[in-house]
Amino acid sequence: MRLGSHCSIETKKKMSEAQMGKTFSAEHKRKISEACMGKIRSIEMRRKMSEAHKRKNPNWKGERTFRNGYIIILCKDHPCGRTQVKEERLIVEKHLGRYLRPEEIVHHKNGDKQDNRLANLQVVNGRSEHTRLHATGRPVSEETRQKMREANIGKILSEEHKRKLSESHTGKTHSEETRQKMREAHLGKHYFKETK
Repeated sequence: MRLGSHCSIETKKKMSEAQMGKTFSAEHKRKISEACMGKIRSIEMRRKMSEAHKRKNPNWKGERTFRNGYIIILCKDHPCGRTQVKEERLIVEKHLGRYLRPEEIVHHKNGDKQDNRLANLQVVNGRSEHTRLHATGRPVSEETRQKMREANIGKILSEEHKRKLSESHTGKTHSEETRQKMREAHLGKHYFKETK
């Protein structure tokens, strides 16, 4: 018979409280682990053990945790297939009155991952649009510009793409030097098409 198995619930509770906060040696932990191996525990017992483990974890803040700078909420009934969901997704979903699609990403306008005010959140469609929002205003090195130029040589653009490019340049004024470079680049594309 194990020690304490014949004790009342009140006594067991006192014994449990007396053990709280104690640290065990590696040898003691090993012995406990060996004693528990192969035991089949009920679902209720597993749930209780899980809750006790969470409360001991210093990162556990109830149903809220932090990962990679984001606030994560425990949400077991969320249709995304995960039990933990980023808080900003839940806030936007509540505001829109629908669940976000997997390809929809919530962007923090001010860059602070924990500032989940609705005014600071923006839903973007896809990773490329989200990357573009983060890249806006960043300087591009001359090496990267050259790689982009080389990648676009000989490419045939669709009418839709040409229209979008034209709209993005409408109202912009270029220096004479820039216009000359653009003419040369344009002529270069036609030259490469003809020689292929």
